[in-house]
Amino acid sequence: MPDIQITTNYERAVEVAKAAIGMLERKTPPFNKENLFPDADIPDGVPKEFFLFYGCSLDSMRRADEVYKVLRALARKTDISRLHEAKKQVLERVLEAHFGEGVEEAVGSPLRTLIENSRQLEKYGGNPVNLKTGTVEETIARISEFYQFGRQKAALFMKNMVRFGFWDFPETEIPIKVDRHVIRISLGTGVVDDYSAAVIKNPGELEGKHLNEGVELLIAQGFFTREDYEAGRIEVVRAEKFQEPLSEEFRRVTSRNSLSSIKLDDALWAIGANGCAFPSYCMRFCSIECKRRPASDNSATYFFPGIDKRKKAGYLFF
Repeated sequence: MPDIQITTNYERAVEVAKAAIGMLERKTPPFNKENLFPDADIPDGVPKEFFLFYGCSLDSMRRADEVYKVLRALARKTDISRLHEAKKQVLERVLEAHFGEGVEEAVGSPLRTLIENSRQLEKYGGNPVNLKTGTVEETIARISEFYQFGRQKAALFMKNMVRFGFWDFPETEIPIKVDRHVIRISLGTGVVDDYSAAVIKNPGELEGKHLNEGVELLIAQGFFTREDYEAGRIEVVRAEKFQEPLSEEFRRVTSRNSLSSIKLDDALWAIGANGCAFPSYCMRFCSIECKRRPASDNSATYFFPGIDKRKKAGYLFF
């Protein structure tokens, strides 16, 4: 359970879920684009379950299209179903070609992530299909044990394993991945009803490269002053505090309303990743009706829920 009390609005969550899925089903932009979902672009002959597993492994602070581009490159150089046998030099060359230097076996590095997870997968017969166990929760817990995973990436992997027919969990009962897009939309629409308990009391004392850069940019853009920020008059919340409450709320929504979690996850990601950065998108295409567009730092580790980026439409949101 979350260590602080954040309340959510079930009725508003239902409205948002139905609006998002409706946009997907009507092919409202961006759903009229080809190859919108990069994890669905799997080359012929490449085992889907391994492609999805290692894609999720690398899906941290990186654009999805970049991650799956790397996976396609890896699949051309080595058998990703036997990645534990691949030469380290081959993995390094492919990763460095796309991510640049720094992919070595440091904590959290792409190379270490692939090596650790390919080895750990051997405990389950070397096949990610075997990670499924009796229930959704037990399976999420098992996936979460893998290096650089956790519950949210486990939810993403589960969604794709159900999507492609490897696992038979009901689409209405699996969780969605609560990422930056889901959090931003939930804060902006009122799905998060009360976040006051999550507000950081002394944000001026926080450290972090992305946070500092975000604060400096928001000050430069005129959203608030340094004095207001350092005096604690600007609300700052940490994104991870919202993941479990929102995951539980949207799971209630899909279960009680017979909605597909796969469609909901796809829809919220696509709207957030391809539409929300542009002021004109909100006005022309989106049916979700956000009350505001909360700012965040560039890594979306911290949000500024009281700052509406739409008020200065000349700036792209981040």
